[in-house]
Amino acid sequence: MKNSVTSIAALAALMIVFSCSRFGGLVKTNLFEGDNALKAANAIKDKVGGAVNVIRVEMHSDELDITIQSPKNPKDIDKWTYKNGAVTGPEPVQVMSIGNATMTGDKFDTTPIDDIGWANVPATIKKALDLSNLENAKINLISMDGQYPETADPSLKEDREKKISDMQKQNDEFGKNCVKQSNPGCLKEMMDRQKEIIDLKIGRSARKAFVLTWRLFVEGPRGRKDFWADKTGKLNEQPF
Repeated sequence: MKNSVTSIAALAALMIVFSCSRFGGLVKTNLFEGDNALKAANAIKDKVGGAVNVIRVEMHSDELDITIQSPKNPKDIDKWTYKNGAVTGPEPVQVMSIGNATMTGDKFDTTPIDDIGWANVPATIKKALDLSNLENAKINLISMDGQYPETADPSLKEDREKKISDMQKQNDEFGKNCVKQSNPGCLKEMMDRQKEIIDLKIGRSARKAFVLTWRLFVEGPRGRKDFWADKTGKLNEQPF
């Protein structure tokens, strides 16, 4: 009799496990593999039920946290979490104060959830691991938030530096003509041009806007390297 009861209990436990896996219970998935990250993002999108404008993301292999501008009130910030096949949220996020500025949801540059390259997560991870040349390396975290566009795309920096060089040459030539003319208006224009060049050098204009950028944390027993990628997962091959 005792053996029969034990067998029945074991069978019941197996049926519960089968039922959970079949009908959407807790399912452990590796978000760094296959299209699991895309499925997780879509699950959150479906749960939100409105526009999903992303502020930042933290993705571990077993959990995806997406912080968004609340669709109910643009000033509010919500966090949604995907873990083990289930979505929870919204969890209210406290706004930060920086000096006199309060960073409400409408103060952030946001990115539509569908514009993020979730399907490219495995390929981007593989490339980062290969480029790291670290022994037994792995990635524990991918974070996404607003960064300067040049962070993920070094070619933008090269373009900016070339533009600065060309503008400086033009202004130097313009200045020589100004000196010959002794024209106060001409000198003022030269100074305005030089200010524009300085602004471009320190990033007041070209690097003003932030864009959603991935940061991949590659770690191994003998070292660590971080890599940047744009919102689609296109990797900057130079480690940070």
